[in-house]
Amino acid sequence: QIDDPTPMRKTPMPTALNLSSSTSLDPVHAEDLIRQEARTVLENVAWKILPEIVERVVREELQKLLKDAERL
Repeated sequence: QIDDPTPMRKTPMPTALNLSSSTSLDPVHAEDLIRQEARTVLENVAWKILPEIVERVVREELQKLLKDAERL
């Protein structure tokens, strides 16, 4: 297994959960925060899931190539 290459954030991003109730966000700023948080979550999911999927696909394709090479 490869170590997780995703960089760790040193300071937490402001999110809807850690903003005080007295803080009001304009729609543009709120959308930016949501986009940033969504990007972080999606990148983390991708780093966890994609290596396994890629490994499986590569192994399957390699097996196909080896079977084709045996027929020659």
